[in-house]
Amino acid sequence: MRTTRLLLPTATAVLVTGLLVAAPAHAAPDDRAGGPRTNLAPTRVDLGTLGGATSSVSAVSGTVVVGSAEKASGRSHAFAYDLAASRPHMIDLGTLGGATSSAGAVTGSIVVGTSETGGDYSHAFAYDLAADRPHMVDLGSIRGHSVPTLVDGSVVVGEFGVPGADRDGAFAYDLAADDPHMIDLGSLGGQDTHARALDGSVVVGFSEAANGTWHAFAYDLAADDPHMIDLGNLGGASDLADAVDVDGSIVVGYAGAPSGNQQHAFAYDLSADQPHMTDLGTLEGGPDSSASAIHGTVVTGMARTAAGDFRAFSYDLAAADPVMRGLGADGVDTFITDAEAGVVVGDETNYRMDFKHKKNRAVAFDLADGGRRIDLGTVPGGESSAVATSGVDGDLVLGYWNDTLDQRGNPRNRHPFVYDLSADRPRLVDIDTYDSGAEVVGLDGTVAVGTTQHRQGRRATAWILRRTTRPVIAFRSLDQVVEEGARRATVKVTRYGRTDRAVTVRYRTQNGVARAGQDFRATSGTLRFGRGVTTRTITVRILDDRRREPEEGLLLRLSSPGGGALLGTPDFAHLRIQPSDR
Repeated sequence: MRTTRLLLPTATAVLVTGLLVAAPAHAAPDDRAGGPRTNLAPTRVDLGTLGGATSSVSAVSGTVVVGSAEKASGRSHAFAYDLAASRPHMIDLGTLGGATSSAGAVTGSIVVGTSETGGDYSHAFAYDLAADRPHMVDLGSIRGHSVPTLVDGSVVVGEFGVPGADRDGAFAYDLAADDPHMIDLGSLGGQDTHARALDGSVVVGFSEAANGTWHAFAYDLAADDPHMIDLGNLGGASDLADAVDVDGSIVVGYAGAPSGNQQHAFAYDLSADQPHMTDLGTLEGGPDSSASAIHGTVVTGMARTAAGDFRAFSYDLAAADPVMRGLGADGVDTFITDAEAGVVVGDETNYRMDFKHKKNRAVAFDLADGGRRIDLGTVPGGESSAVATSGVDGDLVLGYWNDTLDQRGNPRNRHPFVYDLSADRPRLVDIDTYDSGAEVVGLDGTVAVGTTQHRQGRRATAWILRRTTRPVIAFRSLDQVVEEGARRATVKVTRYGRTDRAVTVRYRTQNGVARAGQDFRATSGTLRFGRGVTTRTITVRILDDRRREPEEGLLLRLSSPGGGALLGTPDFAHLRIQPSDR
């Protein structure tokens, strides 16, 4: 169950970026019978600031984006921004009397976050954007600080405590109650309690028992006699059990296994006649497993195999013969980052022996199709990672790809992408430029949010995703090698999508370590793709300077697509010149 989690307005600038990552090698670049294919075309919206230099995003719900932004004074305030408003602008949510505030989560019109109060401690707040007189509501605190971490409907859940003190507690606050107030969820006899997930009126998490061990708990705020329910354990030696997600009456998490010191994934049905913790077992005889999410009756999580690999898994509690089913390939670690409506997304990780670092590749698994693996791909020479899934039936995936251009193979920049699983010919869609250094935070429906790097500082940004049939132009490869003595390098540029019209694109070389006039001849111009033409080439003259020197490189860049085309990714290529006179 997906729970919304915490993790002087300037003029709004709207930029159509429409950058698309080139299709993988097996994808046909031209159109088939049945009409042109559609591509995702993102519209980037700079949400601005509150008069200062920077702003950042925390969450999105529908068309409402929340986060924090600097005022002219340099102090940050919580903000909300409704992309669907008749006159969209950044709304300053104010404070609870202190200097700063920040919004951490939103569901519908309810924004929650933390604000300084002017006293010793910060308090959780709620702000209803749809209220007749919207204002920041102080949720108070049981003791010390209070911080909201979850919100679902009118129920806010979070934690309270005094820094350095012995006890941290969990609270719930129902904004729609007749007498709204902060409720201390208590503990299982020990000092600390931590809330992990919320669905409707049911809160789950883990709490310390009187003997110092940690047990999973559930707390139903709507029960006739609300109290913390100890979900028990699996009888193992481990002193930690944790409930991490809930959907309806079913709670999932992990607890100590019956034998040894390992942990197993569990499920617990609060509505059962005799509720008990069900051990979901392990994968392929491995030692450990841990559930991370549940949607309906399908549990997803991670498990370690007997061979030591980490694998994602799914487990259908309603199946005639429930069994833990591995997702991904043997010999590759697979990590889940999000799941929704039968679609699981995450990363496959392998080692690149040449650069001795892990190489990630974004993947999705369609649980309705037997857990079919979908390789989301990446830009040639780079790596990718999935962050979230949303849209209709989880058909949109949000993530980022890295270029790996330095000599150690470490990623220099992150570039956000979306991937439409429902497209006829799916491909990565880059939603920001090479130079922006954007970081994505979340995806809800067809709105992605994150933070981009501007010259003035970091800026809160949203990308509205729409489908288009326009053609896409990009370099075929991110990285290419040429011998210094070859005299010429030929670099391919490809047009993807529809080919029923002529399109153009500008290109130019750019100095790297290799210098124009010394290592190569500077070149620029315009490439024209006639009707039906899918590939053109750029020729760069290489100059042999007869000097002993290491490998050098330069960049080629594309810009200004014409004829209704979109600029794809990679819109730059790294040309490496291997010395011939060492």
